[in-house]
Amino acid sequence: MIRSLLLLLALSSNAVSSDQSTDSIKMVGFEKTIVVTPAALKDLPGATFEGDDHGTRATWTGVKFLPVLERAGAPVGERLRGSALNTLVVFHAADGYRVTFTLAEFDEKFGNNGAILAWQRDGRELSEKEGPFRLVVPGDRRAARGIRQVTRIELVVP
Repeated sequence: MIRSLLLLLALSSNAVSSDQSTDSIKMVGFEKTIVVTPAALKDLPGATFEGDDHGTRATWTGVKFLPVLERAGAPVGERLRGSALNTLVVFHAADGYRVTFTLAEFDEKFGNNGAILAWQRDGRELSEKEGPFRLVVPGDRRAARGIRQVTRIELVVP
C-alpha cells in the first residue's frame, strides 16, 4: 500500500491582486498535520539562488526544502535508510506538469541537491505565471525539474 505525504499549496482568498501570491501550505505528514504560512517558512533556513531562467538571469529567494520535509515528518537524516530510500517526492504544477525526485536527493548525506522552495524572484513575490511557490534546484544543469506554480507535493512511500 502506498502512503502519501501531501503538501497542499492553496491560494489565499484575500489576495489583493491576481499576481499577489500569499498563501499557506497544508502539510499532512506520517504522524501529524501542520499548516505553514509564509511567515513560518521564513523561520526556516533561508536560501537564495542566482541562475539562468531560459536565458534570463534571476535570483530566487525562499527556504531550503529539506527542513520543510523535516517539519512534515518525512524520514530524513538518520531515519532515511532501508526501504525509506525508495521514497519518491512528486511535485505537481497548476498546468499539470509534474516532476519526481527520490527523497534521498534532498538529504544532505545523499544527493544534497540544495533545492529551494521559493516565493520571491528578484526581490518580488512570484508572479501568477510562476507562483505561488517554485522549486528551484541549484544542482541541476538544466532547469526542467525547477517546477513553477507548485500546487501539490506528494511523498510516496512504497
